[in-house]
Amino acid sequence: MEAVKTNKVATQVPGKFLTFVKATKGAEVKFAISTQRLDKRPLSPMVLGTYNSECQIVISAVVFVPKTYVEAKQKKDPNWDGSIEFQVNVGELSNTEGLEFHIAYDNSPGSFNDYYAYNVNFSTVEAYKVENREVEVIFYDEDPEGSRGTVTTVKDPMGGS
Repeated sequence: MEAVKTNKVATQVPGKFLTFVKATKGAEVKFAISTQRLDKRPLSPMVLGTYNSECQIVISAVVFVPKTYVEAKQKKDPNWDGSIEFQVNVGELSNTEGLEFHIAYDNSPGSFNDYYAYNVNFSTVEAYKVENREVEVIFYDEDPEGSRGTVTTVKDPMGGS
């Protein structure tokens, strides 16, 4: 595991450091459900993946950040532009040739109904054989059992396998 490289308290994030991604605040998302029965894990990200012309895997993930976190940052710094720097780590999925990407930021878990969407876009540094490849994108929580992910297949754009 590798520590988050932010100015905040270091958190252990699985995998090898890949990049930082500064993402801007998107639309507000509201769920109409009682928080009393919700667990404290972050919501799973929505994920798309493809290969670029250099055979790198390109990921676009929408992650959901609690509105209370955003409001607290805004209150602390009225000049804050709403952007968050996310750390992305990469590792291998066990028992497959797939990859897992962990997206992390400095937040504590909790049960929430109101979120802001943040679009986190990144690509691998290494080139991979272009084939249908399973990837899991995990929105990381400091409690590893609390992290949530989405598994998707990055398909060969030419239709091969």
